[in-house]
Amino acid sequence: MSQPRNVPIHAALLKLEQECSEVIQISTKIQLYGATSYNPEDPNKTTNLELLIGELGDVKACIEVLRDRTTLEITDDQIHRASLRTHQRLLKWFFPFVVG
Repeated sequence: MSQPRNVPIHAALLKLEQECSEVIQISTKIQLYGATSYNPEDPNKTTNLELLIGELGDVKACIEVLRDRTTLEITDDQIHRASLRTHQRLLKWFFPFVVG
């Protein structure tokens, strides 16, 4: 049984924006301090990589809410095709960095 599409689009997009900004923030920390470093004040010593994985999961969940719970017409196939196109462009962009 499908769930109702009752999440307001603006609320779902706002949450997606927030989660994307958190990915940017932790990505910057990884570039500055490394993936295995952690906040010295964190008693759990959660690494930056672990934080990034959590934030990426949050973004994925937001995408699923947009797809499944709003009135926007978004399908898995559309997302998959867009991902493949981006993947190909990224490989071309990264090529100079991995070859030389």
